[in-house]
Amino acid sequence: MTTSRTLAATTHKPAPIDATAAQPISLEKSASGVSLYRIKQVLARIPVSRSSWFAGIKLGRYPRGYSISPRTTVWRSDEIDGVISSLNRAVDTFCSTS
Repeated sequence: MTTSRTLAATTHKPAPIDATAAQPISLEKSASGVSLYRIKQVLARIPVSRSSWFAGIKLGRYPRGYSISPRTTVWRSDEIDGVISSLNRAVDTFCSTS
């Protein structure tokens, strides 16, 4: 006779987040120097809230990420650099017209 285990007995707590894990993940040390950023690294470079970031993705303002697992999405560093450049150009244009 088989016994069934309860869900509580089969689940486990996720490992604590290590502060050193916040470094960008390199893409096999490619010659282009592109890195992959998780959402925390993206939001550290672009000062918007998490919900604003995802709303901006839906509007096409920010790039869509790349899903590398069911619960992990990453963004290419060159795409994030492009967003930062376009935001800087927009600020420069706004400030020069004032």
